[in-house]
Amino acid sequence: MATNVNHLYAARAVAGFTGGGLLRIVPLYIGEIAESNVRGKLGAYFPLGMNFGIFLMYVLGTYLDYHTISFVMVPFVLLYAALMLFLPDTPQFLIKKHRDEKALKSLKFYRNCNEKDSQNIDMIKKELESLKINVLNHHKTEVKLKDFTEKASIRGLLIGVFLMAIMPFSGNMTILSYTADIFDSSGSSLSANESSMIIGCIQFIGIYIASLFVDKFGRKILMSISCLGSGLSLLLIASYSYVTSIFEVPSSLSWIPIVSLSLTILLNSIGISSLPFMIVTELVPQKIRETSVTILMACMTLFVFTNLKVFPPLVEVIDLYGCMFIYAGFCIVGSIVTIFIMPETKGKNLFQNHES
Repeated sequence: MATNVNHLYAARAVAGFTGGGLLRIVPLYIGEIAESNVRGKLGAYFPLGMNFGIFLMYVLGTYLDYHTISFVMVPFVLLYAALMLFLPDTPQFLIKKHRDEKALKSLKFYRNCNEKDSQNIDMIKKELESLKINVLNHHKTEVKLKDFTEKASIRGLLIGVFLMAIMPFSGNMTILSYTADIFDSSGSSLSANESSMIIGCIQFIGIYIASLFVDKFGRKILMSISCLGSGLSLLLIASYSYVTSIFEVPSSLSWIPIVSLSLTILLNSIGISSLPFMIVTELVPQKIRETSVTILMACMTLFVFTNLKVFPPLVEVIDLYGCMFIYAGFCIVGSIVTIFIMPETKGKNLFQNHES
C-alpha cells in the first residue's frame, strides 16, 4: 500500500526485523529437531525455500505489477504463521524450561514415534534422557564472556565469520541483485526478465542438489567444490568481460557469459549459498550457540549491505571484470580455508565442541 519511498523504508525495516529473526531461529530450530543422519538435508531445505521464493518473485515480477505481487504474497505469510502454531517447541527448549512431559511429547512428534511400538518408545525415552543430561549440563551456568575465549569457541566463531563473509563476497548476491545489468554488461542478449528467471531457476536446482548430497558427501566436500568452482567460473566471466572491453568479440561467443554466470550460480548454490547456516549451528559450541548465531547473522547482514552498496560505484571505477576478479579471489581463498581449516561436521553430535 506504499505511496512513497518512506513507506518502503518502514516496510523494509519491519521485514528486516522479522526476516533477520527467521535467519537466526530457523537453522537453530532445524538443528534441534533433526536427527544427525538427516540434519544436513533438512538444513538445506531452508535456503532451498528462500530461493524458491526468490524465483517465484522473478516469475511474478514478469507478469504482475508491484502492488499486486505484495497482495498475492500475503496469504502465504498468514498460512506460514498459522501452520507454525501447530508445531511444538523443540525438546531442548522444553528441557531448559523443565517441562519434561512436554519435551517427551515433542520428541515423539519429531521422531514420528509409533505409540504401539514399545521398543520405539524406549529409544525415545533414552534419547530424551541423553538430551536432558547434555542440555542441563550446558545451561546450568549463564553464558559469560570467557565462554567465547575458549579454543573451540574462537575457532567456531572465526570460521563462522568467514562463512558469513564468503556468501556475499562470492558474488552470488550481487549477481542476484543486479542480474539484468550484469548480463547486459557481459554481452548477453537476454532480456532482464529472462535472465532473472534463468538465474533463479538455476540457483534453486543447485540448492536442491546440495540437499541430496550434503549428508552423503559431507559439508566440507560440497563447500570446497562450490568455492573453487565458483572462483573458476567467475574468472571466466571476468576474462570474457575484460576481452570484450578491448576487442570486438564474435557473436558466436555470446554464449560464454550466459554459461559462465549460470555455472557460477549453480556451483555457488551447492555449497556457499546453502550450507553456511547449517554449518554454523553444528560448529559453534552448544553453550554459546544461540548468542553466536545472532552475532554471525548480524555480521552477514553487514557484509551483504557493504557488498551491495559498494558494488555500483566499484563497477564505475574498475568495471565489471574488475569486480568479478575480486569475487573470484574471495572464492579461491574460500576454497583454501575450507579444505585446510574448516572441520567436517557431518553426523556430529550438536553437543560436541568440534575441536578435532
